[in-house]
Amino acid sequence: MIGKKYIRSSLPSGLFAELKDGKVDHPIIANKFAGEDRQQFNFRLPAESAKRGKISVKNENIFLSSFEPDVGDNIQGTGAASKYYIEYVGDFVKIYVKDETGVPLYWTLSDDVAGTEIALTPEVVRSGPTSANQLWTLVQV
Repeated sequence: MIGKKYIRSSLPSGLFAELKDGKVDHPIIANKFAGEDRQQFNFRLPAESAKRGKISVKNENIFLSSFEPDVGDNIQGTGAASKYYIEYVGDFVKIYVKDETGVPLYWTLSDDVAGTEIALTPEVVRSGPTSANQLWTLVQV
């Protein structure tokens, strides 16, 4: 788990997470695979077995953040890092942060369309290929 990964949606299009325009203070969106730095995420976990840690973009000091997270918030690339949880679900992972009351809010791709921002939502049960997606595949860079 430690190291650089691409984060791919499990929806039919297989869109990848990316920092929009590769710039600080921009949201994380889903896009077609380009293999560019802005699609490479470095999981900085304290140990291989750890389930919580920081995620940066491009091995730089652009960190993913969800400070004071709330339902519907987008994940941003900033200079300060939130700590995200990684939950394994078979061959997939769910990535989430807890709100101030301890409720998990999961990375969610609400639409299988390039350019869609990845938002935080409570856990949903996936009911079909067009439903909101919270399952991701980590692909080695």
